[in-house]
Amino acid sequence: MTLTYLFKWAASAGGNCPAVYSTDEGDLVIQGYTLDTDETAQLRSRADNEAGVRIPYEMAEQIADMVNARRG
Repeated sequence: MTLTYLFKWAASAGGNCPAVYSTDEGDLVIQGYTLDTDETAQLRSRADNEAGVRIPYEMAEQIADMVNARRG
């Protein structure tokens, strides 16, 4: 799978920030803050190959705006 950088959180002041990538398989990859063990334990029905990440709510709005723009 190949990732293509799309954008980072608009409120970011520099590097090492949440970001969004597209894949050559038609998916999105979200780079976010990792969850600790207690937070991960709260995820429902998590498979061994799944992980949760935390992103600012405003970044979810950026993602929604991008998806809506693609729909025209």
